[in-house]
Amino acid sequence: MVDILVIFGPNLNLLGTREPEIYGADSMADILKELAVEAERLGRSIEIIQSNEEGVLVTALQEARDKATSILFNLAAYTHTSIALRDALAMFDGPKVEVHLSNNDSREKFRQVSLTAGVSDGSVVGFGADSFYLGLNAVHRLLRKRRGLSELARPEREDDMTKQIHHVTVVGAGGMGALFGAILSEGGLEVTLVDTNREHIDAIQKNGLLISGYGDNRRLMLKATHDVKQIERTDIVLVQCKGTATHQAALAMTHLADAGAVFISFQNGLGNEDVLADVLGLENVLGGLTSMAGAQTGPGQIRDFDRVPSYIGEWGGGISVRAEAVAAAFTAAGLETYASADIRMDIWKKLIGNMAMSAVSGVTNLTSVEILRLEPLRKVCYAALDEAISIARSQDINLDRDVVVKGLELMTAPGGTGDNKSSLCLDVLARRPSEVEFIYGVPLQLADEAGLAVPTLRSLYGFVKGIETHYVGSYDREGG
Repeated sequence: MVDILVIFGPNLNLLGTREPEIYGADSMADILKELAVEAERLGRSIEIIQSNEEGVLVTALQEARDKATSILFNLAAYTHTSIALRDALAMFDGPKVEVHLSNNDSREKFRQVSLTAGVSDGSVVGFGADSFYLGLNAVHRLLRKRRGLSELARPEREDDMTKQIHHVTVVGAGGMGALFGAILSEGGLEVTLVDTNREHIDAIQKNGLLISGYGDNRRLMLKATHDVKQIERTDIVLVQCKGTATHQAALAMTHLADAGAVFISFQNGLGNEDVLADVLGLENVLGGLTSMAGAQTGPGQIRDFDRVPSYIGEWGGGISVRAEAVAAAFTAAGLETYASADIRMDIWKKLIGNMAMSAVSGVTNLTSVEILRLEPLRKVCYAALDEAISIARSQDINLDRDVVVKGLELMTAPGGTGDNKSSLCLDVLARRPSEVEFIYGVPLQLADEAGLAVPTLRSLYGFVKGIETHYVGSYDREGG
């Protein structure tokens, strides 16, 4: 059964050319592409129907009772005239959201009458093509509520989620970790930052965390410690240390796993969740993904670049009540988070973007925006992207290239994360070990197993390893 049936009524197949001053320049194909991307992000399956014939639409609504959980619809002109379509909608028991591109209430009187509004859960009107995007999210939320999930955190497992989420520990409180901790603390959760950088932690303990960039410059007093073993109990642990430190960090947190903590990795690359699961137990680990950007600018100081959604999910797949509970608690605190039905696929989406950009930034000392302005570097990045997609597909991660490219465009947009240098670049500048093995090394091992050449990725990996020999050690991966 499909989660959301999307119905387009008469003349909507002509969107983009039909009265664009009223309905906008987006074609139906443009809208469908956006809906597909958003539905995948929400973990929802969708099916699309468009017809100019009333009888076809009536039949589709009747059949939806056995094939769809919810309906997102724009019946266009039939909205104002068709009693048959109104009655067919009334017979559907699931969530129903009506959508219109233009604001009907500001147009002709006959368009201000909706025969279907009274049998719908709600309507979204007047936002152009974005009306469908907003409507899809509205249906998603109605489906969540239909399953009995409130917008507040709710427990799932008796052994570790029997209470509301109150305390969050961030292990790895550099730019990103400290930013996550700050947002959650400002939203009312109790947060403790943990980092082995004594100068950084000492500054936070003494003067608080100074945040610049996105939003107002501010100073936030937070609990902070050098040693995670000093924390006896916590509800959630955000693991945001470098991948090179994951195993050691996990060994230091076994007491928190025994006390019922849930661990969420928001780290770069592949393999971190597996390391955590090996030490702490798979049942205690969620995968995480974020494209937010934060950078440590000094001891006790970070720069905040933007706000974009983050995602969490069960490592084995599927949307659990536990993941929904954590996502809802984080969102309520100001860190917009969604539960993912396939967090592995989501992580691959970001990883492919990182594989395209991280090493290029590290080698050139350029931001994403600066890289993509140079055609030779842009070609390198997109060659790396295509090779990374081929590795993902060898692992049965079947991603649409257009979706991946759109994600990369969002990650590299000016005015946000695109103005940031990659974390790998910052590691190179600081002459410290980077996460090159997690971003490139592990995927290249998968490429070897699949017999893939991927010459661009091998070159980028080799360049970074070569740079690191000046301060880390010799090239330690044979082949390359």
